[in-house]
Amino acid sequence: EIEAAKKALDDLTEKIDGMIDDRRKDSKGWYIPMDRLYRRYNVERESFHNRKFSGEPLKVLTKNAIGIFNDAKEILHQHKRSDVEDIVIEKICNETGSTLFAMHEMFSQLIISSPTQADVEIAKEKVSKFIVMYRDLKKDILPPKGHTTEDHAIDQYVQRMDDGGLPVVIEQFVEKNHQIGGRLDNQTKRLPSAVVRADTMAKRKGLDDIAGIRKRQKVVKEATARGKYKKKSNERESLANSPVPLGIAESSITPNAADSKIALALVTPTVTTVKTDNGVRIFRHLKSSGDDGMEGSL
Repeated sequence: EIEAAKKALDDLTEKIDGMIDDRRKDSKGWYIPMDRLYRRYNVERESFHNRKFSGEPLKVLTKNAIGIFNDAKEILHQHKRSDVEDIVIEKICNETGSTLFAMHEMFSQLIISSPTQADVEIAKEKVSKFIVMYRDLKKDILPPKGHTTEDHAIDQYVQRMDDGGLPVVIEQFVEKNHQIGGRLDNQTKRLPSAVVRADTMAKRKGLDDIAGIRKRQKVVKEATARGKYKKKSNERESLANSPVPLGIAESSITPNAADSKIALALVTPTVTTVKTDNGVRIFRHLKSSGDDGMEGSL
């Protein structure tokens, strides 16, 4: 059943990709006129991500959204289905253009370098305005990035006032979290329970936040990386005798120990060396005990 479902998904994806390619070749369709309209406003689709808007083109689109969607009304009226009323197209274009322009105004305010207290008050108004418009457009559905904007953008804006503002961290933060989230998704995607997946991801993310563990992972990776051949026994013996730079005493990974079963209050390393006929085998255990007495190993 799983294989059949995978094949059905692959077939559907291929069909959709084919439809996307076909509509770009349809000289009588709406896709080509819309692309020409975007280019009039200096908005170009990216050549990757299935020609979706991202990065700089998206900034230009949101800045010119009201003009773009006003001009788009004529194209959409010409290519609408018979069951779509003109007033629906007018409403959607007006709301979409206004919401995207509100997004542009909000982000233009949030990326100001070294903001003042007056800038903070303006940012609050623009964030609130955009979220209200977005909820109205999407029937009160707010995706994770919308939640982040609504509940955390201003707090981060204020915290970074003396550090140069959000532009210093926003791009690196988003890209890093995309990579970490993707990695954790791949590591836990075969776990059957959503609760177990969430707990496992939280535990691994918590361990990653300890600088000492990251350093130790780097030492182990570099020591066991492929390169010029050398005897494994000597390599592993030197690894076993190397110091363990954990520094756990200065670290804390218990932001919510009362609610999280995987929060670790104490982490101590244990190294076990077992001699075998083929050499020396090293086992490193990371013993942990939380407020609830839970124990685990890494």
